[in-house]
Amino acid sequence: MAHPNVNRFQFGPSNLPEPNCGLGLTPIINGNDLSACNSGNPYSTIPVLINNLMLNITSVQQNSTLSSLEKQIQLSGLNKCLRKAKDQYFQDLIKLGDFAGARSIYSMEQNDDARIKIFSSYIFENNLSGHILI
Repeated sequence: MAHPNVNRFQFGPSNLPEPNCGLGLTPIINGNDLSACNSGNPYSTIPVLINNLMLNITSVQQNSTLSSLEKQIQLSGLNKCLRKAKDQYFQDLIKLGDFAGARSIYSMEQNDDARIKIFSSYIFENNLSGHILI
């Protein structure tokens, strides 16, 4: 959905060791495994997937039996899936013309990516003033 001249860079926990590097740690969900993220499912199942991923993230964060490294690895995969699921749901809602619904996915987030997606939804809606269209 990004413009071909837009480059995305990711900084932060993406440099964590992969589970096959000899640590013997297996993430709950590997963010690179598209089937684990359910990226090909119809939009009606994605809200359930998003909710489940958020519950899993909370569960890992509160799990006192995991080491810090284990938590980082688990959370890295879960957060990748959550981003993919939200992006897919956003795209599906835009295609259906549910621009307000698409914006609501990112309305509580305070990061640049969320702001860009919300702004882009107004462009897709051809609502350059940002006012609610009736």
